[in-house]
Amino acid sequence: MFEDNERIITGSVDRTCRVWILSRKKCWRTFKHRYQIVSVAIGEEICATGGRTGKIKLFDMLAGKLIKKISAHQGAVYQIRFDRWHIVSCGSDCFAQVYSTQGRHNKCLIAMRHPKPVLCLEFLYLRAITGSADGKLRIWNILNGECLRVMRGNSRCDAILSISLTSDVRRLLVNTEHHILLMEFESVEYDYESSPYLNQNNRAIGGVDESEVGGLSAETRRRRHRSSHGHSKSYSAI
Repeated sequence: MFEDNERIITGSVDRTCRVWILSRKKCWRTFKHRYQIVSVAIGEEICATGGRTGKIKLFDMLAGKLIKKISAHQGAVYQIRFDRWHIVSCGSDCFAQVYSTQGRHNKCLIAMRHPKPVLCLEFLYLRAITGSADGKLRIWNILNGECLRVMRGNSRCDAILSISLTSDVRRLLVNTEHHILLMEFESVEYDYESSPYLNQNNRAIGGVDESEVGGLSAETRRRRHRSSHGHSKSYSAI
């Protein structure tokens, strides 16, 4: 279901994907697959479908046309999530993969390997959360494919069947074979006013004059910050 609670998307064994308008109680769009549809996702103007054979199709709902087709997985596509720029999918081939929604580009950008099939995922703020048949949750940076954290979904290592983020993005609902768990994360507050060029004692670092810190532009501060970090890495390597 889309955020406006007005449109809902379904996929079926009859190899069709349908977009419904709830207020009218009618089917608005129908898109066809060659094989059974396993997963679907809907956005403001486009929708995505994942088939039993690993194909992903992206459709323009307003025009009612196919945008592009992606040969994504070597098995069923269990779940799809996307935003304006990226598509993230997971499947029975033990991979979660990232693709571009833009243009005709259909090559895999990042592949995130798992020890067992990936059954579900969530995607937000360039981070992917995956749930696997090995009973573990993993948080990934989709820009470089780095696994940032691994968490046990339950004490019995039951397969994680589905996960869902709450609207405040502080709680994660985890559905396993025998349990339903609600994980709550602490809220993080970022201080955007503090300078990256002062240490804990408010002394300038990286060769920056303390009197200059307040008057530096944001771009200049970023350049100097990168330069100072680059020097420190080279010294530690020596």
